[in-house]
Amino acid sequence: MYFGKIRPRLLLRSEAISLNASMEIRIFKEMAPQVWDAFCTASSDAWFRHTRSFINFAQTLGNGAENYSFAVENKGQLVAVAPLIAQKIGDTSHKEFAMGGTPTPYPALARGAVDRESVLQQIFREIEKIAGKHDIAYMRSFVDPLSEPVLGRAVSANPLQEYGFSDTSISTVSIDLAQSEAGILDGVASRRRRYILSAERRGEYLVEFHDGKIATEDTFAEFEKLYFEAAGKFVGTRERWQETLSMLMRGEALLVLVRDCVTKAVIAGHYLHVYKHRAYDALSAIRPSHQEKQDLGSFMQWKTMRYLKQRSFTRYEVGWILPTTISETVYSKKELAISHFKLLFGGEQLPIFRGEKYFDESYKLERKRANEQALRERERASA
Repeated sequence: MYFGKIRPRLLLRSEAISLNASMEIRIFKEMAPQVWDAFCTASSDAWFRHTRSFINFAQTLGNGAENYSFAVENKGQLVAVAPLIAQKIGDTSHKEFAMGGTPTPYPALARGAVDRESVLQQIFREIEKIAGKHDIAYMRSFVDPLSEPVLGRAVSANPLQEYGFSDTSISTVSIDLAQSEAGILDGVASRRRRYILSAERRGEYLVEFHDGKIATEDTFAEFEKLYFEAAGKFVGTRERWQETLSMLMRGEALLVLVRDCVTKAVIAGHYLHVYKHRAYDALSAIRPSHQEKQDLGSFMQWKTMRYLKQRSFTRYEVGWILPTTISETVYSKKELAISHFKLLFGGEQLPIFRGEKYFDESYKLERKRANEQALRERERASA
């Protein structure tokens, strides 16, 4: 059974017919790469997760991923793009629209587009159609907090609710790099600030920054090895890591490595997506033998903020603040601890307007029971 009613603006019958006739769906796979990406560059709604690079990367994240992304043309003019990846949900037989652990980005419309509401109605009708055709049970979506409307406070409420989504909004830590370095450092929690200043005085860590101009496969391999060692296992697929490397080499990411000044061994690192002079901390790892060093992660983040600011970046998103309650899923104690660590770097807590939508009512009940059980187990483990 499929449900999730869209609440459209009422249109006269003649207006609706004319509107539908003028709009056409264009399939992602049939579009020239430069056309899609040029649209994302020009759209104030779009950030890196809307681009072809991230869409291709997302296909390496989930099991059995299929790309149903599309664009909308109105009278021959491109007016919107809608990333849409289907993937299996864990070990179940169900499928969802999402991009690995990232929700589907809210559609990006042309800057100054007229009648945005009608375009969005068309997009979400198309998503409903694709969900029904391919037995998609569930969808996660969000308004990217690195997009201009969120940063400019132009979005004050969750727009996904207008299209049948339940509100699961959370927040994220976002550093405004227009501040002075002193102002950014003052925003860091006092204990973390002491760690940073102490690490600078001791000079035990060497921080390197590798962008698309100087990055090599060898330096990336050092980060891979570190990441797997920190995780205690191989994570993801070889295809995923090849795409991760490709984004770095194309200048769509920044690799930060921290070395021991004496041994020159890599002891920490992180990988940032960079686009439109804004950055997002996507992957981070500390060597297990150094995880007790309280200053290491803080120092790496501070040096990263300084590097970005000095190169005219305007925003750095440290990461999402996860709730302890059920919100789409139940987050683990480790995930909650990482979330708390991100809060210690000050900045602003900006909204992540997020939502979920069920196309299959039986799966909705199944997921509800599973989340309730996971919450009980986490609470018992914490008791």
